[in-house]
Amino acid sequence: MQNTEPQNPADSPTEFLWKVHTYLSDMSKFADAKLVVTIGFASAFAGYVLPKITIREAFTLPLSAYPLVGATSIALFLVAIGFGFAGVFPRLTWIRHGRSKDLGIIFWRAILAHSDSNAYKTYSDSLTPVQARDHLAEQNFTIAGVVDRKFWCLEWSTFFVMVASVFGVLYLAML
Repeated sequence: MQNTEPQNPADSPTEFLWKVHTYLSDMSKFADAKLVVTIGFASAFAGYVLPKITIREAFTLPLSAYPLVGATSIALFLVAIGFGFAGVFPRLTWIRHGRSKDLGIIFWRAILAHSDSNAYKTYSDSLTPVQARDHLAEQNFTIAGVVDRKFWCLEWSTFFVMVASVFGVLYLAML
């Protein structure tokens, strides 16, 4: 008879760290997918509202309420799109500045810091299990920061999409 009790992840720290790594990677992809949806919705709604606003109406004095409501909607959609794009792009500062100077075994730029694939293999083989686990734990911590930033941008993008949608619906109802 096979043991059906779930294995305690703490029994194998490296295995647990890989499970955390997979979870964080999935959460990053999930945040990106949601951000793309907010960008798409904001772009589509703004594209629908924008042609209905005429420049003459928006800047003719005295200002009437409905062009201002439409312009406010467009501005808020643009802010939402900005937060969406800010969340989709990586937040790793050392990645944005070209090749990493630190050799590593997990981050793609740190892998490319090795002179060639043989140097990467030699470096990887030279690590003790504890050093390899330390690399993985460090990566998990960094990815957690990236995921946190992505969800922060998602929260604000979603907030601005909702507020902009209210202004957009009000504007369309005023036409």
